[in-house]
Formats: sequence, structure tokens, C-alpha cells
Amino acid sequence: MGIYHKLKKWRLLHIEHLLTCLVLTLLIGLGAAVTVNLSIFNPLSRALSDFTMTDVYYEMQQSENKELYTDIVLVDVTDLRTRDEIAATIDDVNACKPRVLAIDLMFERPSADMAEDASLVTALEAGKDHEVLACKLTNYDPQKDAFQGNLRSFMDPVADFSFGYCNVYQQHTGGTVRQFTLSQSTTEEDPVFSMPYLAACRFSGETPTANSVNVRPVIYGNVDFPVVKPADVSVHPELLRDKLVMLGTMTEEADMHITPIGKLSGLKIQAFSVLTCLNNGKVNKMSMAACLLLTFLLCYISAFIGYKLMKWSPGLYTLWLKLYYLVLVSLLVWLAFICFVKFGYYIPLAIPLVALALLETGRVIYIWAIRGLQKKTKLKLFSKSIYAL
Repeated sequence: MGIYHKLKKWRLLHIEHLLTCLVLTLLIGLGAAVTVNLSIFNPLSRALSDFTMTDVYYEMQQSENKELYTDIVLVDVTDLRTRDEIAATIDDVNACKPRVLAIDLMFERPSADMAEDASLVTALEAGKDHEVLACKLTNYDPQKDAFQGNLRSFMDPVADFSFGYCNVYQQHTGGTVRQFTLSQSTTEEDPVFSMPYLAACRFSGETPTANSVNVRPVIYGNVDFPVVKPADVSVHPELLRDKLVMLGTMTEEADMHITPIGKLSGLKIQAFSVLTCLNNGKVNKMSMAACLLLTFLLCYISAFIGYKLMKWSPGLYTLWLKLYYLVLVSLLVWLAFICFVKFGYYIPLAIPLVALALLETGRVIYIWAIRGLQKKTKLKLFSKSIYAL
């Protein structure tokens, strides 16, 4: 009889954990509907989708002895003041025969000096077969999930230049730059590819294509890139030959952004994004079915552990539970990070993390419902619950 009662209690315990997960599922569905329809919850949605735990891992990787990645070379033109000087630098870089030259500068309007513009256009035309010029997507339309405009430099109609957008991807304005996109839709033309992705494809000889995993984390590894001043380009052509050269500004305050490893220039963020594309080009994404199964298993195990902690240490239950979730979420994000970096496998964490964040709320609602029904109905079914009074 003792064994029978233990088996019966074991079965009841697991059934109630399943019911707790069911309440959690309903709670997530309600929360999703509310956050979609009420703008007041948008900050909460942004916070849940911003996985700051990766910042810790990036910081842990950093050291004073950084590895120098010489296949990507940065040419800093911050000190150049005229388009003539920039044109001369582009000529010098092209003379070094780089495999790809990505120019992270925009010349929206013609200047007052037509001769300067002519020299700039001539320099760009000479290397257009291996160049990627910068453009900027504008006027995002959330209804169509597409940008309405594509702002390019004034020389766009002159020749068949290749353009990649240089928009910085942030969860919210002024936020930390942790991600970048491969392509974006526009209302005027086919999807436009980002400068890092287009430059990486040109460098590796691949054809850029739309990808199911469009938003990628920028991998800020413990690496640095050679930086060459314009005056040194022609002196050290071997540094640029057959390399992926990125030309732009390194210390222009207007183009500085917050990253997990400190404040970096837009050019250096683009370089890290290119490196991410080169090292993690082919990415397989976890299916929705597998993601939901992972979410269910995590919630079911957490419901069981939460119940055991409640029985084991009622006084310190809340403290132990917070510690458990801290360790679990840290481990989960770390494993997802390793899967992406090492194996090119992307695990979408939004659903699992939201579910874990709401699990204890689901348990409280379930306990409240069981005890309320126990008082009102006096049925033995509810009095046998593991959460009964």
C-alpha cells in the first residue's frame, strides 16, 4: 500500500507540474496579445528581447594581448578634409590591389567644387568591380516591415556601383549595438544587403542571398584589426594586397556607438560584423517545434525544482529560486552563444526566456485557483493537490 500511495503521489505531482505549464502557456498567450496591442508594454518587449548576458561573455574574452586579424584592414580617413584627399587615398588603396574595398563614407550631395567631385568619381569608377559603397535606408514602415527610402551618394547614376547599407542595428535608439542584419526589404526595390554581409560575400567569393536567420549577433572576439593612415597606404602595400580593406573614420564622435566591449567607431563595428559573417556564414536555425519543446522541458524541470525548493527550504525559498533562475538563464544563454559561435547553430531564446520569467507567476495563479476551488467546492479532488491548504 505504501508503494501504491507513493506512485499515486508521484503521478499527481507530475500532472500538476503539467497543469502549471498549461497555465504558463495561457499566461504567455495573454501577455503576447497585450504587448502587441498596448504600446505601454513596448519597453518590456524590448527588454525581454535584449540579451545582455552575452555582454559578460564578450567582456570575459577580452585581454590586453589581442589577436591581430590581418585579413581585414582599416584605413582611417578621419583627418582628411577634402574629397580630393579622399579620392587620392582611394587611388592609393586600389593601387595596392585589395580583394575588396568597402567604403564606409557617404557623399549625399555634390560639393561646390566640381573638380573635387570629378576626381572622387574617377577614383571610385576605377575600382568599382571590387568596391562596396555605403548607403543608408530611411523611413522604416512598420506596417509593411520595409524601408521606404534608400539614400545613396550623389555618384549613384554615374556607374554600376555596388551599395550596401551601413545602418546600425539597435534594439532602441542610443542602445548597445549587439546585432546586425544581412538584408532589409524596401518598398522601391529588391532586398538590399548590408555592407558587412556584401563585403564578406565578395571576399569569400559567395553570392549574397536572403537568409532565414537575418538578424545576427556581432561576435566581439578578442581580436583587433590593423589600422593604416592614408599617408602609409602606399608605403606598405603588402598590408592591403588581397585583403578586405574598409575605409572610413575611426574617431569621428558622430559615428561612435556603445558596444559590449566599450565605445567603438561605426567602422570597427562593421569590421566585427564582417568577421562574424566570414566565421559564421552558414547558420542553421532551430525549428519552432524544437524551440517549443525546449521551452516545455525547461519549464517542466523548473516547475519540479521550484516545488522541491519550496518544500526543502520554505523560509529561504524565494532566495534559492532566484539563484536557480540566475544560474539556469546564464547557462542557457552561454550554451546558445557557444552553439552559434562554434557550430553555426542559432537558438532563438525569446520564447524560453519569457516562459522562464513567467513560470513562477503561472505557479502562483495555479495555487490560487486550486486553493480557491478547494474552499468553495470542498471536493476531494482539489484537497489532494500538492498545493492544497
